[in-house]
Amino acid sequence: MNAVTRLRNLLETYGVSDMRIWFRPLLASLCLLAPAFGAQADVPTAADLAETREIIWSDPAQPELLEKAGALGSAAAIYEFVRNEFEFALYDGSRSNSTNIFINRRGNDVDLASTLLAMLRSQGIPARYATGSVSVSSEELQNWIEIPNALRASTTLLLAGFQNVSISGTRTTFDHAWVEAFVPLERYRGNDSANPVDCMATPSSCTWVHLDPSFKQRKYRDAGDLVDLSDVVFFDYESYFHAEDESYPQPDGIDRREKNPLEVYEEMILKHLHETPGLEDKTLEDVVYRGEIIEETHGLLPTSAPFRFDPLTVNTYSSVDAHDADASQSDWTKTVSFTVEFPRIPELAGLTLSGGSPIPLSELASKELIVAYESTNFDNLETPKQLVARLGDEIHETIFTLVNSSFTWNAGSETLSDDLLDVHTPFDVTLTMDGNGNSPPISAVYPDLTLGGYFLVATGGEFSGFGEVRRSAERILQNLEDNPVLDDGSEVLYVDQNKDGVINAGEPTLLEDAETQRVLTGGVLAIAKDLYYAQVRDQLERLSKLQRTVMPLAGFLGVVSSVHDVRAVDGTAFSVTPVGLLVDMKGLLVVNPYKIDQDGVENGRAFRLGGHILSSLQHEIWQELTGFEAISTMKGIQRTLGDGGTLLELDEGQTQVSIATAMTEWGFGQSLPSGTSSADLPLFSHNIWFPRTHHTSVTKTLSVLRETVTSSNSDLE
Repeated sequence: MNAVTRLRNLLETYGVSDMRIWFRPLLASLCLLAPAFGAQADVPTAADLAETREIIWSDPAQPELLEKAGALGSAAAIYEFVRNEFEFALYDGSRSNSTNIFINRRGNDVDLASTLLAMLRSQGIPARYATGSVSVSSEELQNWIEIPNALRASTTLLLAGFQNVSISGTRTTFDHAWVEAFVPLERYRGNDSANPVDCMATPSSCTWVHLDPSFKQRKYRDAGDLVDLSDVVFFDYESYFHAEDESYPQPDGIDRREKNPLEVYEEMILKHLHETPGLEDKTLEDVVYRGEIIEETHGLLPTSAPFRFDPLTVNTYSSVDAHDADASQSDWTKTVSFTVEFPRIPELAGLTLSGGSPIPLSELASKELIVAYESTNFDNLETPKQLVARLGDEIHETIFTLVNSSFTWNAGSETLSDDLLDVHTPFDVTLTMDGNGNSPPISAVYPDLTLGGYFLVATGGEFSGFGEVRRSAERILQNLEDNPVLDDGSEVLYVDQNKDGVINAGEPTLLEDAETQRVLTGGVLAIAKDLYYAQVRDQLERLSKLQRTVMPLAGFLGVVSSVHDVRAVDGTAFSVTPVGLLVDMKGLLVVNPYKIDQDGVENGRAFRLGGHILSSLQHEIWQELTGFEAISTMKGIQRTLGDGGTLLELDEGQTQVSIATAMTEWGFGQSLPSGTSSADLPLFSHNIWFPRTHHTSVTKTLSVLRETVTSSNSDLE
C-alpha cells in the first residue's frame, strides 16, 4: 500500500475525508519525496493478474464477462458497472465464482470482489482482494442491507456469518472484503482508456486504490407512500388446501388451483388494497420494502473507500487460497463432501465410503457434481461396474468398483455374494456442507437411494439466480444436438453416435453410455436444480419484502435424482425425460426470520408460508420441465382433500404436542390391534405406521406386494 493511499485512509479514519481532494497535490508530493513509501514499494505481482478458481474470465463456454469488460474498457467504467448493476446478498465467505456471479448479478462482498477482479484482470489491470475491519454508521448499515432498525441490522450481519461484528455507539464494525486495483490514478482517475499505462512495466506511474462493489447506499420511497400489510393480510391455508375441492367455497373468490402460495398471497393483498378506502390506487410495489441502488456515474474512480478502516490492519491477497493460507484469517472457502454406505448389506455393513475430497462451492457454481453407477453392460457380471462421482467433465472419485463378486474401494476390498449389488440395491448418502462462519456445517442424510439411479448433489443459496437457468438450458440444448438419441419403439433409447438417424449395430443404449448419460440426464437434473433454487431465492426474497422480514438463506443442500431409466417424450422442454424425477432439499437452511423494523420479533407466519412455497415449487418445477403432472407434499394435500379426504393437523393451541401423542389422537398406533398377526418383511429401513380402528366390525389390512413373485412367495402379505 503506497503513501498516498495510506495517508488518505488515515485522514478519512479520523473524520476529515471531506478534505481528501484538497490534500491530493500534497499527498502526491509526499509520495515523490518519500519513494520508500511510494508505489514501487508495493508493486503488483503476476498473481495479481492471474485467473484462479474464483476469478475466471477466459472460459470459452462463458464469454459474457470478458466481452463486457472489453466493451467497458477502463477501470472506472468496469467498477461503476459492477457497483451499480449487482445486488449485494447477505452470506459469508466464497460460495460462487466470477462467471456465475456475473450472469446472476448478485453476490456478497467476497464474490462481488471476485467478479470485479476478473473483469479488471481480464483487461490487464492488476487487482487483488483487500480485507479488514471496517466501521459504518448505523444509518449507513440499515440503508445498505434494507433493515430500518439498528440492532436488527447488526444482528443480521452476525446471523449471516459475518465475523467480528460489534456495536459502539452509533457505529457498527465488522470484517469486510473489497478490491484494490493498481491504476494510473492521475490519468483521469482510471478513465483514460485511450492512453493506457502499463502499470506492471512502470509501477511508479500507478497507485493502489480501494474499490468496493458491494457496499452501496439506496434510495427509499417516502414512508407515507408505503403500506405495511405484514400484520393485516394473513394467508388462508384452509382455502389453499381445498384448492381442488369443488365443493369448498372460496370465501374471497380467488381461484387457487395450480397456483403457488406466493401468487395467491399477492392476489389476497391486491384484493385487500382494492377493497380498502384510501388504498384503491396502491399496488404490490407500494407494499414491498425495497430501496433502489444510488448509482455512481462520475466516470471516475473513487479516491477513498466508502467506510472507515485502519489502513495498518488491512491485508491483501491475490486469491482466495492465499487468503485462507493466512492463519490469522477465517477461511473464505466453503466446501461440500459426501459419503456412501450400504447398511442393509451384511458384507458391507459398517463400511463408509468416501465421495472424494471436499469440493469448493465456488467450483460447483459452474460445474455439476453427479453420482452415478456406470457400466457398459449391467447384465454381465464380468463387465466392470463403478459408482463414480463426476465433477463436470472429470471423474472426481471412483467410490467403488465391482467385477464379478470382487468389490474394491480406495482403502480395501471385499468378496460379495453373486448378484448382491444391482441397479435396484438401496444405499445411503450423507451430504455435508460448510455453514456460515458462525454456525455448524449443514448435513443431510438420504437413505434408500437406488444404486442404478442418477444423483446430482445440489448446492446453492443467496447467490442463485435465473442466469444459471439460462446457462443450463443452453448447455442441454447444445448437448442434445451433439448427442442425438433414438427410440427403438419400445421406449429404449440408443445413442446415435454417427448421427445418421438409424440405430446401428454396436451403438450403445443411453443408460450404457456414461458420457452421453452425464450430459443429457445430468443436464435435465442440473436445470431442475438451477430452476428450483432460483425460484426459491426469488420467491423467499419477495415474501420477505412483503412481510417486512429478513430471512437470510444460510445455504441450499440437497439431491436431485432419477431412477435407472430415461425416456424420450415429445412436447417436453428437452424431449429427454429421466424417470422418477425427485427434488429433495433436506439441507435447505433458512436463518430465523425476524421483523426488520422491530428488535427481536420473530415472524413465524413468514417462515410457515415460506415452507409451503418451497413444497409447491417441487412439483411446479418438474411439471414445467417434463410436461407430466408431479406430486409434492403441498399438491398431495390438495389432491387428497379434493378427493374427499380429511386433513389432520397438530393442535396449534397447545404449547407442546409430541408426535406420539398426535399419532394416537389421529388413530395410529405402534402395537397390533387385537385379532391381528404380523410378519417381518424387509422394506429397506422404513418403519410403517398402521391404522388403528375402534370399529370391531371393520377389518383393516396392510398389504405389501413383493417386487419379485416366485412359486414360494406368490401370496400377498
